[in-house]
Amino acid sequence: MQRGGRGININVTTTRLMRILATLFPILGWLLIIFGFIDFGVSWGFHVDLTGWPFSAFAAGISGSVLLGFGRQIEKDSQSGSSLKLIRSYLFVFVGFIIFGFFGWSIVNASGLLGDHGLYADQFANQYYTSGTEHLDQKRYSQAIEDLNEAIRLDPQHVNAYYNRGNAYRKLGLYELAILDFDAYIRLDPNDTSAYFTRAYAFDELDQHDRAIEDYTEAIRLDPQYANAYYNRGRAYRKRGLYEQAILDFDAYIRLDPDDASAYFTRAYAYGELDQYDRAIEDYSEAIRLDPQHVNAYYNKGNAYRKLGLYELAILDFDAYIRLDPDDASAYFKRAYAFDELGQHDRAIEDLDEAIRIDPTYAVAYNNRGVAYQSLGERELAERDFAKAKELGYEP
Repeated sequence: MQRGGRGININVTTTRLMRILATLFPILGWLLIIFGFIDFGVSWGFHVDLTGWPFSAFAAGISGSVLLGFGRQIEKDSQSGSSLKLIRSYLFVFVGFIIFGFFGWSIVNASGLLGDHGLYADQFANQYYTSGTEHLDQKRYSQAIEDLNEAIRLDPQHVNAYYNRGNAYRKLGLYELAILDFDAYIRLDPNDTSAYFTRAYAFDELDQHDRAIEDYTEAIRLDPQYANAYYNRGRAYRKRGLYEQAILDFDAYIRLDPDDASAYFTRAYAYGELDQYDRAIEDYSEAIRLDPQHVNAYYNKGNAYRKLGLYELAILDFDAYIRLDPDDASAYFKRAYAFDELGQHDRAIEDLDEAIRIDPTYAVAYNNRGVAYQSLGERELAERDFAKAKELGYEP
């Protein structure tokens, strides 16, 4: 009798439990269906998956419908008294809790409640990063910085967000802030040549050429074929007055990119600073061959010829320069100097007239025109120009 009594108690308890589960499972099912709608809306509107895996909204809806079916079936089975149906109900309960538990675990894990900052933060950080990068590409630098700030707040390890924010700061001329971001990027990714290169550029803009040279050197160590790093390091050496080192870097750059007119032009400038005018002229000539519109190459080559006393050749280059840039007073002044050295004082005066017309405050042009007038015996005109030059602050 006692065994029978126990059996009755177990059946009653089981039946009650099944009825409770039959009530609970529809609730869980509706919760999953509602979650599916929410997940779909968030995924569609914000491109963020609440569970961290694709098609979760669809899966939640299907799973919720399954739990609703389980609930109805458990209720029927609990009323039947059949042992087999009871076993089936237990199976439904087991599977149902696995389904709901899986979704629950996915949500908790994605939200970061288990100790990590979570997939939600990662996904929102990526959204801000993508938006910030789009602003950067469209040259909306302030908006880019705002979005990238948020990406970094949500994910402090978002390495590319530091890099792009650094570039946005650099574009705005905020080089100190740019350098801080490149520092952070390099700590997270110390083997990216472009980071050293871009940080070096910022150092250069702050006239910290030694630190720029260090970064360009590291970029070259990581990538010996990094042509622009040689070029920019050469420019940094040139700004430091280290012309021999600059020339070596321009040599390396030209070996890697022999068709860049600016490299020959910049190397020529370094040769000129070392008074190696013949080599400077060779490089200016090559720059002009590669780019016949390279206006400054004509100007500098004309100056190099003038330094060598080759005034006829200098005049030809100043002619070419003036055709390309007819409003530069200094070009007329330099050509006038060459005419004067050739004894062509009338032509020198014509050029100095034009230089003064373009720039009426050009004190040395008045002085040199006075010298030309003096050479022609025009003493009164010469004295007038000397007086004007002095008035404008010219000191012989």
